Amino acid sequence: RPPGERRWDRLTLDEQVVMNMAGALYHDRLWHTPHALAYVRSRGLPNWVIRDGRLGYADGHSLATFLRRRFSLALAQRLGLLRRARGDDALGPSDEFLAGRIVVPELRGGQCVWFIGRALDDAKGPKYLALPGERPVLGYARVAGQREAFLCEGVFDYLTAVSWKLPAFSPCGTHLSADRLGFLARARVVYG
Repeated sequence: RPPGERRWDRLTLDEQVVMNMAGALYHDRLWHTPHALAYVRSRGLPNWVIRDGRLGYADGHSLATFLRRRFSLALAQRLGLLRRARGDDALGPSDEFLAGRIVVPELRGGQCVWFIGRALDDAKGPKYLALPGERPVLGYARVAGQREAFLCEGVFDYLTAVSWKLPAFSPCGTHLSADRLGFLARARVVYG
């Protein structure tokens, strides 16, 4: 791990509060954004997965507005949730990092510790964006200590496996270093 790279499992209390607020806001926005909710449902995800996984939608403007009234925007910027506008201190709609994306949180002990977002429109930028720093294993708590686990490369593959009630996890890509596999120590078999 590069020195100084953010570890999402070591958030301060204030950082955790901001991450949880962002997760709650994204989750609420998904239920109130018909085209985003239709996309998630078109991927075959039932409401209980949307609810339990706290899937969300970053509409591009609600997070800065919400946090401006309740908390520090600078802290959200340090976490990577918001980007500073070029040339001034104001934040506009395009400065929400995950804007226009379905947001999938990694939950640990009921707390949002990290987010990855999937674009609704594949023509606009990269399909997936994740907060900066070390990527945690998505679904870590679902498989730690289990006798069998299901490795899923992609985020929506992972969510589909969750909907099938499988002990699934995803590195959100194709690489997971061997030194980060300790959570699989009790697994007799890992399906990929």
